[in-house]
Amino acid sequence: MFRDASNIVFPSRKFNIAKDPDDNELFSVAFESRAGYIISLDKKHVLSLRDEKKEVVLDNYKVKVLRPAEFLEEVFPEFQK
Repeated sequence: MFRDASNIVFPSRKFNIAKDPDDNELFSVAFESRAGYIISLDKKHVLSLRDEKKEVVLDNYKVKVLRPAEFLEEVFPEFQK
């Protein structure tokens, strides 16, 4: 099911902004696919990189980096408490 709804990308651009190499791959994939969001609970390596707008700038591309609850609040505001 997920494979049919997925776009496979092979990043041509490599980013080195996080201390964890696996997280750098995540940013490279987000940039290549022009993802709107990265959803993470990794406070140490991923969430710590976002700015006051909860974005990370990758060259001239901005991707929102949110915790799962923040993502749900942004995408589905009607389900807020």
